[in-house]
Amino acid sequence: MTIDIISAGLLFLLLGDSVWWLDSVLAVIIALFIGLGGYNTVTHACSKDFDGGCGCGTKEKNKWKSYVRILLQCLIGI
Repeated sequence: MTIDIISAGLLFLLLGDSVWWLDSVLAVIIALFIGLGGYNTVTHACSKDFDGGCGCGTKEKNKWKSYVRILLQCLIGI
C-alpha cells in the first residue's frame, strides 16, 4: 500500500503546480475517515450491548456493507 501512495504522489508531482491544493484536500479526507472511525469506536464502546470485544465475531446485519468491505479489501487493500 505504501508503494501505491508513493506512486500516486509521484503522479501528482508530475502534473505540476496546477494541483497545489490536492494534498490539503486529501489530508482533510483522511482526517475525516480517521474521525469517523474514532466516532464509530466510541459509540460502539458506549452502547448497551457492548461486551468488551472488538465485534469481529459477530455477523454483519447489513449484507451490502459486508460486500463493499470485501470489494475494498480486494481493490485497495483496506
